[in-house]
Amino acid sequence: MLAVGGDPLSHENSTFMDSALPGMDGYDSVMFVGTNVTWRREALDSIGGLQYGTVSEDFWTGHHAHWLGWKSAYLRKDTYGDINERFRLAQGTVPPNVAASLAQRKRWHKGGVELLLGVDNPRDAQWQLPPHRLPPASAAPPHVKRYRRLHWFFSLTAWISSTLPPIFYTVIVIITSWTDTIWVYLNPLPTLCILLPRLFLGSFVSTIADAASVDTKRILAGLPEFFTYAPVRLVGTLEAFYSKITGRPAKWGNTGGIGSGSIDELPNVVFVVMLIVSLGRSLVHFLLDDTIYIYAVLPIWAFGINLLTMYYPFVRVSVQEWAGWSYVSIDGRLGFQWLMPVLVIGFVVAMQARDEGWHL
Repeated sequence: MLAVGGDPLSHENSTFMDSALPGMDGYDSVMFVGTNVTWRREALDSIGGLQYGTVSEDFWTGHHAHWLGWKSAYLRKDTYGDINERFRLAQGTVPPNVAASLAQRKRWHKGGVELLLGVDNPRDAQWQLPPHRLPPASAAPPHVKRYRRLHWFFSLTAWISSTLPPIFYTVIVIITSWTDTIWVYLNPLPTLCILLPRLFLGSFVSTIADAASVDTKRILAGLPEFFTYAPVRLVGTLEAFYSKITGRPAKWGNTGGIGSGSIDELPNVVFVVMLIVSLGRSLVHFLLDDTIYIYAVLPIWAFGINLLTMYYPFVRVSVQEWAGWSYVSIDGRLGFQWLMPVLVIGFVVAMQARDEGWHL
């Protein structure tokens, strides 16, 4: 899939792997995320080995080590140094299909919610920690400890911002496409003097920060996952709360053993269909009703088209797998390029007819 279809499922997760983890490395506080890691035996012995009670046992284990003052580092050889001397230290397989990808992300997300709700790591009461030493207090200076506390807090609460807002945002855009009314009032002066500079600087600074070491295409490929995995993250959140309340262990799938086709794929398909229908209806209604101002609907169209660019590549893979087609099928980019002049000219002519009151 990555070889022929780019990264429509955000497998490379470049925002996390190429930006977030190097940032954590600056505080000697890189998250333990399971594979391709080497532990110092004393560090693992000092916390009693791997910590269980959650499906995110890797993150939970690394947190215990950081809490005792142990350092962690992120070693990359494929993004730094002379370009001719770069190479990957390790690589592995990605989930083989959309269903497995959704199951993997749900498991990751569910683990974070479980840690927030509280987990229990059962041990034999007679078991004793192996002989070990702890790192000196200087290993984690005050600013590192502050960073780790903040990182732990945001890691436990990130499920809120990564679950509800993208779904709410998508639903709002669909609804406003039917009402032709933007959902916020933009006061012109504050918008021009505060909001627009803030949005520009927020995008500009992060772009400059990543430009030196991160491939722009990989960063862009990772952005849609905020939206495309939100529905399954919501399911994972509900499962974690259900397990905490009932005491029954949460069910989760092994990403290597899930066949293609899953009901978890349905929300994204529904969102794409609803966005296309809603935006089409809004455009037709605007052209037929000369009492609607362009500034009232243009932001809605812009938001809707932006959401389609997020959801469509993901849904395209679901359709390809369901129909048994190649990952290079139903690309659409060439057809869109051919249709663009027709769409632009058609819109301009329709706008002229609307403003001048033409009648058939």
